[in-house]
Amino acid sequence: IQCALEASRICYFYEISSIMRNPPWGVTANLCTRSRTISRNFNFFSRTYPRTGGGEDVDFCIRSKSAGHGRIVGVPAAKVVHPYWNSPFAQIAGWAQGDVLCLGQLPHVAFYTPPNWAELALGCLVWGLYRFYSEGAKTARAAFTWALLAPIVEVVMLFPRFYWFAQGLPKNRVLVALLAATPPMLQDVVRLVSKLKRCRLQEVCQHFDWMNKSGHHPEEIRSHICWKLVEWLAVGWAVQSTANREVAVSAALIIYTTWIVRHCGSLLVAEWKPPVARRHGLGVEIEAGKVPFVLLAYQRTGSNMLVRNHLNKHPDIHMHFELFNEKAIYTQSHPGVTTPGAIRNIDKIRARDKNPAAFLSQIISESPTTAVGFKLFPEHVTDLDFLEQLLADRRIRKVILRRENQLGCVTSIVRATVTGEYIKVSHDKVPVHISAADFQAFSEGYERYYTFLRDRLAGQSYHEITYESVVADAEKALRPVYKSLGVSGPSSKPPALPGDLQPQSTGVLRNALANYEELSGVFASTERHADFT
Repeated sequence: IQCALEASRICYFYEISSIMRNPPWGVTANLCTRSRTISRNFNFFSRTYPRTGGGEDVDFCIRSKSAGHGRIVGVPAAKVVHPYWNSPFAQIAGWAQGDVLCLGQLPHVAFYTPPNWAELALGCLVWGLYRFYSEGAKTARAAFTWALLAPIVEVVMLFPRFYWFAQGLPKNRVLVALLAATPPMLQDVVRLVSKLKRCRLQEVCQHFDWMNKSGHHPEEIRSHICWKLVEWLAVGWAVQSTANREVAVSAALIIYTTWIVRHCGSLLVAEWKPPVARRHGLGVEIEAGKVPFVLLAYQRTGSNMLVRNHLNKHPDIHMHFELFNEKAIYTQSHPGVTTPGAIRNIDKIRARDKNPAAFLSQIISESPTTAVGFKLFPEHVTDLDFLEQLLADRRIRKVILRRENQLGCVTSIVRATVTGEYIKVSHDKVPVHISAADFQAFSEGYERYYTFLRDRLAGQSYHEITYESVVADAEKALRPVYKSLGVSGPSSKPPALPGDLQPQSTGVLRNALANYEELSGVFASTERHADFT
């Protein structure tokens, strides 16, 4: 049965992150979202769906995107071990019931098709029963034959594709391919029964677009059903007709052969298809004399302090904050220039996400200064292509900011998350507990991110500065950055302003961590031991 489930591709979305960078939805057990990404008046999971699973994940993801919370990002390296179901077919039937509920909750993502095999069989059975009770068994025989042919033709039409997918599986390939037809056919029956139970006759022949209009799912389903419908008619003609049986058989064979070539042939071509090369450059329009740059950083590495206390005080630099934050567009006013701070208009956020190149082009052109920059955190990236193109665009200067003391960084993240205060408010009286496993996981992710940036920027001129160097001597740390942006360094220390930021913690890490001694002992013989000194 497990081999049949694999061959049927019924669990396709469990591995969607390795197929699509921005999938339309993700399986509940494989979803991860931050609470502050979701607005307060947004319900995570609708109570319309059964608690046993089925449709709630699709509904959540589609509503979340419609609400402007950004796109889903696939993380192929993340692995979630999902136990095998005790009753796999019951689970699959639950998914089908969820599909039907989605039709009512998300009607804008539904579409109509010709009747599938289950709907054809039901129609023929109803017609046959009517003929049986009104005219007798002989007149009803033809209708019952047509009804019986519907599931037979469905299995025959599904077999070639599932036989292809069964390649390399440990069980008998023919048996696996035949059994693989059970999950999709079971779902067709459950969907139809669910619609009839709920008296939703208008939903008969209606399907739900799992891809949320991001692909050609409706066209593919319509095409498949039309092919099967034509084959069903040809086979029925061959069975019912005596005078033209040879012609009908020939027609059925021609249709079936074309079906095999069309679908299994496309699979073979897909294996031969060469990989698509990545595009280089972001396509941003940059006016002559403008110098755009991006500050690539991690949370709690001192980026706010760097932007507000130093970069944005420079007369020739217009430095924005988080332009690509999922909840708002955080622009920054240059001293003496009035511009909006946080733009929360959902239409503007959607326009930014739909065309980031055009958005950046406008930001750059509207800047009153020569150099114009913004900062970018890993969690701001919902489109990996955008990040790749941004890093590859040599016209956009790159500045990397990191914090050498990773323990200080993660402690600051936890404190800010616990308190909800990310600037100004002191954290000195907020002790936290961080397990050794959590710190290790954070450190590994932290290093991977900066290694990724350095790998992508190999061959380019970029500058890497640290939080510690800015705190110790900002003028010295930023001197090469100013030079790369084509602006002169400030002749004197920038004046203090009311909006200047101070570190949220002035105490030592020993007082910030409830389990400081424990962590210090665990990491005593590692590179991270320096974070404790």
